[in-house]
Amino acid sequence: MKKLNYLIKMAVIICSASKALAILPVAVFSEDGFPTIGGIPSFPPSKIIETLTELGIEAHAVSAEDMCNSNNLNSGKYFALVLPYGNAFPIAAFENLQKFHKSGGCFITTSIPFFNPYIKIDGTWKEWTNPSQLSFIRNDAFGFGTGGYGDPKPNQNISITVPGHPVGITENMLPTDLKNHQWLDIQALAASDQVIPIVNMIIDGRQRIGMALIRHLGRNYHGARDVWMGQMAEGSDASDRYFAKQVLTRGIYWCALERGLINTEVFKSEIARLDKVEKPKPLPANLTYAVTPRPWGNTYLPKSKTPARHLIAIDVEHLSKDQRIAVTCLQGLTSRSWPQIWIIRRPEDKDWLDWHKEKKYIDDYEIITKPELLFKRFSNVFKGAIIPDTKLYRGDLLALNIAECDDLIVASPELARELNLPIKMDLRDRFKTYAEGMNWVWSHYKNQLNHQLCKYAYPPLLADCNFAYDFEWHSVMFWIAGPKDESKYGADHFEELDLMSRIFSEMDPNIGVLGFPYGGENIGIGENEGVSFASRYAKGLVCSDFLCNLCVMSGVDVGNLTQPRQLPAPKLDANAIYIALIMSDGDNQNTWMSLFKKYFSSPAFGKFPVSFGMGPAIHDLMPAVSLWYYEHASRNTEFIADVSGAAYIEPEDYGVAYSNQKVAFSDFLAWTSRLMKEMGMNSVRPNGGDDNIQLLYSQALPFCYGIFPNTGSYPIKQGIDQLTYSLRNGTPLFRTVESEKFGKDGFFRVIMEQVRSQRPAFVNACISTWVFSPEDLARIYDQKGTNIVFVTPSQLAELYREAQKKGLIR
Repeated sequence: MKKLNYLIKMAVIICSASKALAILPVAVFSEDGFPTIGGIPSFPPSKIIETLTELGIEAHAVSAEDMCNSNNLNSGKYFALVLPYGNAFPIAAFENLQKFHKSGGCFITTSIPFFNPYIKIDGTWKEWTNPSQLSFIRNDAFGFGTGGYGDPKPNQNISITVPGHPVGITENMLPTDLKNHQWLDIQALAASDQVIPIVNMIIDGRQRIGMALIRHLGRNYHGARDVWMGQMAEGSDASDRYFAKQVLTRGIYWCALERGLINTEVFKSEIARLDKVEKPKPLPANLTYAVTPRPWGNTYLPKSKTPARHLIAIDVEHLSKDQRIAVTCLQGLTSRSWPQIWIIRRPEDKDWLDWHKEKKYIDDYEIITKPELLFKRFSNVFKGAIIPDTKLYRGDLLALNIAECDDLIVASPELARELNLPIKMDLRDRFKTYAEGMNWVWSHYKNQLNHQLCKYAYPPLLADCNFAYDFEWHSVMFWIAGPKDESKYGADHFEELDLMSRIFSEMDPNIGVLGFPYGGENIGIGENEGVSFASRYAKGLVCSDFLCNLCVMSGVDVGNLTQPRQLPAPKLDANAIYIALIMSDGDNQNTWMSLFKKYFSSPAFGKFPVSFGMGPAIHDLMPAVSLWYYEHASRNTEFIADVSGAAYIEPEDYGVAYSNQKVAFSDFLAWTSRLMKEMGMNSVRPNGGDDNIQLLYSQALPFCYGIFPNTGSYPIKQGIDQLTYSLRNGTPLFRTVESEKFGKDGFFRVIMEQVRSQRPAFVNACISTWVFSPEDLARIYDQKGTNIVFVTPSQLAELYREAQKKGLIR
């Protein structure tokens, strides 16, 4: 009874707040594609609106165009405007925004508000050229009166304090990592304005204001109230969103109280409610490092059974998305006993099918176009259909994880009827969020899902038939939403990150993550964050988001490969600059299907040395594909293990969630050693890392003639003597010289900027496959000066050692 009375009382309080605030809603600036400078990346507009709505505060998204129109944005319609894009604002809205503020409208600002004006030109937002260098932060007819800012000097001692104040922010609410420390310059406010600090900064003993509430009592903006959030929540983790939520919502309640929209009792009750919201706990850490046997045997990635001698190839180009997904499920199911189905989406799939036939890994194949023939032929393989929730973002991924465990086909109700599939499970309207659904999947199918394989599965790519291999091996398929796709129904980046960190912590370390964590700008967790997140739990990314037919290709055995026989190194010239051109992104397994073939078919191929980074996991996934490149290589071709060995990882982050990180990284290097030997590779390109990490690589891979770290210019060391040198055990280290800094025509300019007067010089030049075409490489070779000599990586190391012995370099 007490609990019931308490709930009724809380409901009355919430309803009273909701009704009071509903008198004047809150506007939230939300414009797709609008630039962000600072801001609160962890708390995008869609989540701000969602949060306010959950609290009973009516909130509406307003566009840049809306903010220009006084009918759409005015202080009689909205009592507050949230500006989440940091310094940036649309200059076209200046007049109406100023009018809104002058009439008592409240600004909830982030970073340094109104500092960078933008204008839309031909559909693109560009920074506005400010002819008079107007300062929009000042308190006059040309500004908004929101205050200026100050910057700490380098190496100043900074500490953060939280004073007691009306909105109740406490020190334990602060973000885990405070990155920026610009402060509010109150000199830019009206002399009569009142500033109530939320967070203070003590910089070399002097107090500054990091976050504040502002009562405007001056002539220009009398009656307006602002929340100046500054840069205290500019990070990207869950603690930043939590802190931003606390300050923003408490600030809005304060503005509502100041404007007379709620009374003191409601204000206090809402603050008390926010006090009970727990700060997110850190991601799982200090885990016990334990490895269990892989269910498929002792390879880094699964190897299917030897494929059938006669394959059924289905052309899916004309099929619908639902049909393609269903066919891919069937390919995965049949491959568990015997890989028999090959999917043709585009010409390259047919080309590689013919290559497998040419090399006698299969005898022949037949091509069909009707999926119903496949389902009739293999009707004993599946038990029925599972219907995904198409309204829920990633409802199809939830269905796939269940389907691979229960031998089901993911299908729409219409397709299930068409293929005569009995419906065994219907997920429509079952889960409110993806995190809720994925948590249920893991709870119910944990013992059936593979603990040694997972995949970043971007949902729109499922129709590209890219998941059969994952389906075959019961892989954990998931997708963590990013700032942009987080606005979709059922998405919450931090709930999903928290859930997947728990799932990762319960899976084995030193396993592969297939797919790719990036689906476009701000879609998905992102490449850098996705690799770092997986690395934290000792999981390496194997880029494979567009790959098809791995069920068949992985079943092929080509044995150990041998590097193309190298030409002898040129004679050492003390006045020469030696350059190894090494193509990047070969760790991206997708690139070997067609992109790199363009280089091999170029008329200039083989006329000068060009080397290729290749992810050695290709030996598990697509051995016959790697064989094609080895057989078609020239004597001027060499392959090295691309970032960062067995898989794409962040070496410094790898295994940090485990109590014994050193063992985790050591085991990764052991997998790297094994795969490199199978590929006949004698060097590796780690993805960054200091000299201590490079030393670990060289010690674990003693057969390497040198280490070639980085895919861009090393961010700290500059000058060739800081990029090319020997580790303390004598192993040559060739850090990358970024090749595209000055564009495709500035290749030699970049080289000379680093080499300067050093002779002889030895350069590791990373060539981006996405920038330099085969024709660009031929042009660079033709433009080389008389003292420029192109070599392979092994030749570079050989000449470097010779120069050392002769005392030409230190």
